[in-house]
Amino acid sequence: MPIAPDVTLGNDVRIFQPELVNLYGCSIADETKIGAFVEIQKNASIGARCKISSHTFICEGVTIEDQVFIGHGVMFTNDLYPSGSQCRRHICRPRLIGRSSKRA
Repeated sequence: MPIAPDVTLGNDVRIFQPELVNLYGCSIADETKIGAFVEIQKNASIGARCKISSHTFICEGVTIEDQVFIGHGVMFTNDLYPSGSQCRRHICRPRLIGRSSKRA
């Protein structure tokens, strides 16, 4: 099942191809749009009125605030010591992606 039962979806969330996403243990707020081939892992949080474009990977520990655009193919990381490094311990580092304070 691409959308796990432990996913919290707000009002009017649009997932354009639900069969082509992998969502589990995350929360997605109102009016957010999710493209195809997106994975959002447990303990990730997506704010309201965001757009998550296709082929995006949002890992555990990432928080995206309201009204943020995430472009095509974006991949977040959260491990200070990836398995390819000499240190073999996994430390999840939280990430906050905030809305820009600049106005166009």
